[in-house]
Amino acid sequence: MEVTANGNHNLDEGLYSRQLYVLGKEAMQKMSQSNILLIGLNGLGVEIAKNLILTGVASVFLYDNSVVQLSDLSTQFFLREEDIGKKRSVSCHARLAELNHYVEVEVFENEPTLQDLEEKKIKTILVNSLSLDQMIHWNEICRKQHIHFVGASVYGVFGSVFCDFGENFEVLDTNGESPQTYMVASITQEEVATVTIVDDARLDLETGDWVTFSEIKGMESQNEQGESVSFNTSEPQQIKVLGPYTFSIGDTRKFSPYTTGGYVHQVKKPVKINFNSLSESLKESKFVTTDWAKMEKPSQLLLGFQALNDFQTQHHRLPLPYNRDDAKEFVGLAKKINETHKTVETVDEKELTLLSYVASGDLAPMDAFIGGIAAQEVLKSCTGKFTPIQQWLFFDAIEVLPVLCVDT
Repeated sequence: MEVTANGNHNLDEGLYSRQLYVLGKEAMQKMSQSNILLIGLNGLGVEIAKNLILTGVASVFLYDNSVVQLSDLSTQFFLREEDIGKKRSVSCHARLAELNHYVEVEVFENEPTLQDLEEKKIKTILVNSLSLDQMIHWNEICRKQHIHFVGASVYGVFGSVFCDFGENFEVLDTNGESPQTYMVASITQEEVATVTIVDDARLDLETGDWVTFSEIKGMESQNEQGESVSFNTSEPQQIKVLGPYTFSIGDTRKFSPYTTGGYVHQVKKPVKINFNSLSESLKESKFVTTDWAKMEKPSQLLLGFQALNDFQTQHHRLPLPYNRDDAKEFVGLAKKINETHKTVETVDEKELTLLSYVASGDLAPMDAFIGGIAAQEVLKSCTGKFTPIQQWLFFDAIEVLPVLCVDT
């Protein structure tokens, strides 16, 4: 990937052909100029690193001074037995760098400083598998330095992704789909005009979308200079969907009546999104629903993840697998937190007990799933393409556990 005189990168269109098709060249150019800091290189972290490197960002900086344990080999596929006792980031650096020679992969030997973040021009920091207090620490740094933040965690069969891209984050394309065009059947002449499209295709627009018109017959007006003005030259108008073939627009009374023909074209306009910090999001939470049959789960898991943080702070470890004493203490911590923050109306002791039982586990499929989502959110932060998660996503796969475990 060569850098041209104007700072753009010459993309290898053969290597990135599928991504170019989905994202477009402009988004890929932005990705190829983005530097990412990844903190945490356990099973989840290596999945994220692999995804980011293969997608073709400019560089990925790794930081994880944790010593490799035998248990790491179950999910961290770039570690070997001879790496036990060494630093995670140093041990898997060379193997990650081999994935894509267009991407620079470097290791921070010590915790990155503010000067490091500035010198390396870090665009996004992704923190994974750290305690909630540590994630809040890095999120506050990102806020001050105007760096995008993504946090990810996996505890057994439970996982989460959190996004904070700061204030006034601009989404250039909310869904990545091609703008729609429809034939017009009629336009009323009133203060809030109704547009009806030809019924050979259902309307695939949403309230709040913007549209323009072309080749409309009739609907003429005059400006202050007495010159003829066509409705076709009007500025983009925001719509409100009324039905499968109708939507409303603004005032059309100054134009002559609609005669016949014409097309309506969807216009993609940037959307500004404001994100709360991680500490604020613990009090005022926004969730993305992953399973409509588990509508109450996200708030319970948010409470549970906070309780895990308190448990780790007190014991410097996660609850032991299927340990009733740890589970009882863990649920007590959750209830205490809920008394203060009122995260949920009623604490689901069964759900939180199960979280305690499996929290110390690490499953490769969960790492792959959460790692894919987390890496995807990083790409959204770099490109402004597609709507990011606002702001919490929780997922569980308790269905894979034996029935006796779930009913405990």
